[in-house]
Amino acid sequence: MDFASDFPDELIDPKLPALLRRPAPVPNPEPVNRLRSARTALLRNSHTSLDDDGANAVTIGAVDIGLLHALVDEPVAGKGTPAERKINLLNARQTAAGTLYQIGAHLRYLDLAVLPDIVAVRAGHRQPSQMAINPGSLPPEYETLASKDPATDTIRHHAMFEIRIRDREALADAVHTSIRMTLQLEKDREEKEDKKAKDSDRAANDYTESILQQGVKEPITLFVVRVVFADGTSETYLMAGDGNSRLASMWLARTGGDVDQAAEACVSTVIGPRGRDKKRRPADRREARKRVGEMAARVRLGLAEAVCTEATRREGHTLTVPAVVIVGAKTDDGLPVSDLLACRDDLVASLHVNVTPWVSEAQYDQGMRRVYRRALKEKLISTDYYRVLCGLCSAQEMHEMFSFPPHRLWSAALHQQVVLSAPHYIRFRELIMEEFVLRQGDRLQVGARLGTMALAAYRKDPHHAVMLNAFKDGGPITNLVWRQHWSLTKGANPLDVLDQILDRALNDQEFTKDENISAKAELTVLGGTAAIIDGLLTRERGSKKGTTRAVLKTPYRLKTHSLLSKLAQTSGGLKMLHSIAKSHVAQSAGVRPKLFHTMSTEINGRIVHDGDPVIDQAGAQATIELEWDLFAAADPIETAQELAASQSEEAQTTGSQDVFQRAKLAKGADEAFQAVKALHRMPKDPGSALSVFGSPESLNTIRKKLTTTADVLLLNMPVNTGLASDLDEDE
Repeated sequence: MDFASDFPDELIDPKLPALLRRPAPVPNPEPVNRLRSARTALLRNSHTSLDDDGANAVTIGAVDIGLLHALVDEPVAGKGTPAERKINLLNARQTAAGTLYQIGAHLRYLDLAVLPDIVAVRAGHRQPSQMAINPGSLPPEYETLASKDPATDTIRHHAMFEIRIRDREALADAVHTSIRMTLQLEKDREEKEDKKAKDSDRAANDYTESILQQGVKEPITLFVVRVVFADGTSETYLMAGDGNSRLASMWLARTGGDVDQAAEACVSTVIGPRGRDKKRRPADRREARKRVGEMAARVRLGLAEAVCTEATRREGHTLTVPAVVIVGAKTDDGLPVSDLLACRDDLVASLHVNVTPWVSEAQYDQGMRRVYRRALKEKLISTDYYRVLCGLCSAQEMHEMFSFPPHRLWSAALHQQVVLSAPHYIRFRELIMEEFVLRQGDRLQVGARLGTMALAAYRKDPHHAVMLNAFKDGGPITNLVWRQHWSLTKGANPLDVLDQILDRALNDQEFTKDENISAKAELTVLGGTAAIIDGLLTRERGSKKGTTRAVLKTPYRLKTHSLLSKLAQTSGGLKMLHSIAKSHVAQSAGVRPKLFHTMSTEINGRIVHDGDPVIDQAGAQATIELEWDLFAAADPIETAQELAASQSEEAQTTGSQDVFQRAKLAKGADEAFQAVKALHRMPKDPGSALSVFGSPESLNTIRKKLTTTADVLLLNMPVNTGLASDLDEDE
């Protein structure tokens, strides 16, 4: 029913949306002593795995304590009828890591111990990595809460998270960040200039108007969390696992202000005023319940009026929230789940990926974190490796743990070395295929997902999206990098380490074959990743064949991994990769990536060899300025052929006419061959006078032209030089 239609338009606040559902009156919170029976029933249920504080957090905010008791009560054996003893109203939710048990949908007071998602699973792809230059604040680390039973000396895992954070101020900052990030659309808002555009970006995740119209209809999934501070104290809350957008929008609807006001209102109400460094006391909880009771009384009075005021709408529709609470987690064997993180991630993914918009980068980030967690559990990587891969430590800490150069480029390389190199590449490929439900884990599929984590340290870069696209094009995942055994060179100075790698890559006589291959793979990853980060290797090319040297143009079309494969095969290509990596690490205007020759030929009367510097007319070594330069230097012959083929015959000079005509001949022969194959596959009618190839006369004319062409080619065939033919090689 549309209650707004019952009243004249002048009685309706034009600033508010039409009222579709009046807020429901709710009672004041029950006294604490009336919660004990529900709390006891919750702890007694065989499917729950909470401790005392966790049970307190679940029961303290329930609106209807009788309903909560009924939902969690599991009759004691021997009491009641046989049918009653079989009843268990906790809902089972299946996940890949185990079964979660949740209390059915019930109303909860928003103000009582309910936090937004401060670990930001769905916004993980926008969270800073500690590997970044200025990472800022990081999301808190969290894990499954475990306790030790002193009587049996065994570890018991709970269906609760343990979140470690510095202090209450840091917790308040995490809440603020969560609400801000949630109410933003998953795209870069910083590039927009006008305020109207910025405000419209919130539309996808901002449910304020809907809440003011009809409240929250779909339940929010809540997890129990234990927040442990550096001083050893702890507090227990409920945290949104799903529905964070609705939860944040409720605070925005409640305050009627901007995002920062909504975040601060949540902080001061649920956690307490900023600046407090003491644990919440029973008096604080009583005061919070008193404020909720006063709000509920105001709403009941407001509902007695003919028209709902703005205050009644805001408080009435945001006073309570429908929710389900996860209170248990068991494996298939009936044991408590030791990895509640995997259960939560899988639950959130199954609720959202296929039913609501969620950018692929967010899915890839969350999925790869699960892949790394499974790899840690299978002992494919160590705990220290896991911390580096998940961006939980700085570049300097990575150096102290593994002696790799303290630079974020090596963080990106470590992702590729761990996932792509032997001996574990087969298992990692299987994990990625299982996680993302892929039919085949080729380099494009793997690269798209790996790039999200490998480039996490560069998320603040304005061209981060372009970098990710290059990884979707195969990135540095060449055959030399994938499925081969290679490792990262250790050292303190990145520039010195790069020189050592180049030396091993070029001097195959001085080093073993394995050392030489490893160095080439390492240089491909470091130099290729640096080229992608610095914009010298992208997927954003504006044309298939560029006729001029310009931005977003290349002389020929090639995937990123294919170009890097060409560079890794020549001394000049390896030197260019080395130079690109050094330029990226040095971050100095005086250190620029340099060009080298990749073949032996004569240039202006001077013989140059593979690996010689490219010297310009001023006598200085030429610099790689554009992606065009890298392509042209990687394969000068294909560059010349493509340029000649893309120009008209009239524009050709006498000296380049032979190159142009050869390219034209090769293109025509290829097109003729493809046409013949296509016609041959088509169905034919034997009784027809004309076949798919046309009339006998026209077909005979074509055959004569092709025969004459073959005769002329055979007549002018150059003398065999003894070099092996590569005509049959499938590039």
